[in-house]
Amino acid sequence: MPYHRRDLLRFGLTSSPTLLQFWLPLRAEAQCSLPLPPGSATAYALPAVSNQPRPSVAELAGNGAQLGQFREAVRRMRALTGTSPLRWESQAQLHCATCGGGAASAEDIHRTWSFLPWHRAFLHFHERILGKLVNQPNLRIPYWDWESATSRTVPGMYSDAAPNSLLETRNPAAPLRDSEVSVGATLRSTDWRDLFGTAGMGGTAYGGPHARVHNWTRGIMQDPQWSPRDPLFYAHHANIDRLWASWLRLGGGRSNPTDPAFKDKRIYFFDENGAWKFVTFGQLLDSNALGYSYSSYMVLPAVGGGAPVSLLMTSNIGRIPASDVSKISAERRYLLIRGLKGLGKLASTGTYGIFGNPPANTSMVESSSSYLGSFYEVGGEGHGHGVEKPRTVSLEVTGKLAGMLRSGGNELKLRVCALDSGGKQTGSGIDLEAERVILI
Repeated sequence: MPYHRRDLLRFGLTSSPTLLQFWLPLRAEAQCSLPLPPGSATAYALPAVSNQPRPSVAELAGNGAQLGQFREAVRRMRALTGTSPLRWESQAQLHCATCGGGAASAEDIHRTWSFLPWHRAFLHFHERILGKLVNQPNLRIPYWDWESATSRTVPGMYSDAAPNSLLETRNPAAPLRDSEVSVGATLRSTDWRDLFGTAGMGGTAYGGPHARVHNWTRGIMQDPQWSPRDPLFYAHHANIDRLWASWLRLGGGRSNPTDPAFKDKRIYFFDENGAWKFVTFGQLLDSNALGYSYSSYMVLPAVGGGAPVSLLMTSNIGRIPASDVSKISAERRYLLIRGLKGLGKLASTGTYGIFGNPPANTSMVESSSSYLGSFYEVGGEGHGHGVEKPRTVSLEVTGKLAGMLRSGGNELKLRVCALDSGGKQTGSGIDLEAERVILI
């Protein structure tokens, strides 16, 4: 018996002392339906498997046997029918059913600290199912390293002519730009709250290259609930998981959250045998314990060595001492905005530009000297959800701020505008509202 989003059904499963509850709000365009789980969920035991690195898409494409095996596993999953929780559509339905869709009572697996661990578990169970379908427990999904200058288009293995189980309808724009997939701003901060977010706020891992690549790919990838229907979703999210692993490897005080409210949080999945399981975030903090690593890791661009500089914010205006203005002009710097609010007031384009000291009564464009950078929301064109939640945003602003500050009397007025696909302002902008703004 399936359960549906459209039924406004509150479905509870007792598992140990806790209750798993799905609040399923009415959304005519997203009628998620899953098999009824077979009784109460039981604790998931991490598999006793040897560590196998996940390859890049280029590495997998260069190994004909492994690529063929991977494509066959995906083909078999997509061929599953009936109500099996292992079938391809069930993977997308699970994502949809746990994607809050903006409902206050629903779980938000994107704009909170759930984003990274929930999707790590999602990929882990997906990988385990694929491996079982071809009797290859060491099968690993590839990562799409779009931060590399040589990997800025849809990988060929996902767009080769049929028959190809990795094909899906996509309509990407021109190759991804450096500014759209730069990871330096995300890797630079050492505070886990910036990367992960908190229980009520989104982190930098969500609104940077993650959201931009979803939107750039277009097709079903641009749908925040149903994007796992595209095989490219898993390679993309493997790279987001690699971002997390890379951030940890940098050290320097970087560490996973230790809050019990985070570590003890339970999430629920079907394992490769179709059994209904729960796993805690605390079990997901080390990829090696899950049986995988990565063939390479992201690196942090060289930094000028300057100490963080907090902008003394009054409303949306930040002030920096004159002595710091000259110092930052020659350093690689990132603008970290914690707790940015008010996006619900802007047009739903999926791209939001931040401008410093913009001219009055002027429509903003990316080519403007006031442009500092953009962050993103999966969807756009009316399909975004949860944009009203605060989030942390980071932008590389090397070489951009010193001139603005000098011309502005050491003051920086920040404004946020929705941008269309051509980088032009759409609708009215808003003065920046945030908890804190820091130059790191």
